[in-house]
Amino acid sequence: MIADNDLIKLVNENPGTRIVPFVAREVVNPDWAYNLGSFDCWSLEEIITDPYDDEHILIKSQDYADFEYNYYECDNEKREEIPEEEIKKAWNNLDWEKVILAYIEMP
Repeated sequence: MIADNDLIKLVNENPGTRIVPFVAREVVNPDWAYNLGSFDCWSLEEIITDPYDDEHILIKSQDYADFEYNYYECDNEKREEIPEEEIKKAWNNLDWEKVILAYIEMP
């Protein structure tokens, strides 16, 4: 478990940066108004709502492959026509938000 003072240090080093809770599905219980969870880990990340699926969040350090797959729209013929540089440029030009991503797990 990461010490709570590490989170405080990260917040102090990045003033004004939004803290975004990322809650594991095991924590959410629809029978209760509130559920008990605990911090598992946190990191400074860049995130954005997926432009191809607004129910998902993309994390810049992790989700390039998902973006690339959706960019091609699952069309194998089109895949070969689109240069990798175009996809990388589109990825880097998204309106990323720097946040502190806090993963919430079962206590």
